[in-house]
Amino acid sequence: MTIDPQKYIDFVRQTTSQASLDWPTLSHRLTELEVKDDANVTQLLTAALGLSAEAGEFTEVVKKIFLQGKP
Repeated sequence: MTIDPQKYIDFVRQTTSQASLDWPTLSHRLTELEVKDDANVTQLLTAALGLSAEAGEFTEVVKKIFLQGKP
């Protein structure tokens, strides 16, 4: 199967939020969350990145046990 790169790019642009595509839009949204909704954006981002990193490390251990025969 051959994928047309331009069609894929068009698909991604149609299904991706504006805040994911455009820095000023993202910046506005983060500011809105921080000010209007009283969210601590920096701590939320740090927590999400840290949790994801830890989950990846745990998954790596499981992969080694299941697929590489490690103890």
